[in-house]
Amino acid sequence: MNWVATSIRFAPLQNRYLSSTLAVAAISFFAFYRIEGQSAGLVLWQLFGSTNQLLAGLALLTVSLYLLQRRRMALPFLVPMVFMMVTTLIAMSTKLLSFWRDGNTTLLFVGGAITFIALWLVVEATLAILRFARRPPETNLNIALPEA
Repeated sequence: MNWVATSIRFAPLQNRYLSSTLAVAAISFFAFYRIEGQSAGLVLWQLFGSTNQLLAGLALLTVSLYLLQRRRMALPFLVPMVFMMVTTLIAMSTKLLSFWRDGNTTLLFVGGAITFIALWLVVEATLAILRFARRPPETNLNIALPEA
């Protein structure tokens, strides 16, 4: 977790006790917060399917970027990634409109944040692909995390 705090340059999160407490507090909020008499966790379950599919699409995106950077065949990963991301983002947009019409601001906010982050990652990936096209292929296959 320390390398995440270093990468975003937010020193308080480098403290493992504080960062763990923040993670537990966020989960506790959703466990005990009630929406229309139900636990927020049960209400947020409506977003779980879309989030799970977005995560799979982002994993395929990561593998595709890795292969593209090394000028390897990435098409077997790119095609399902594009299909998964497009269909999931369309489904998520439909759900967000439903949350808007129903006045469910909690799900609208959380779903909107998830959708925004997914779109942001797609834009970043597109920019990375454009950068890869201008550079020679990467030959070093070592992946190293920043030093703690």
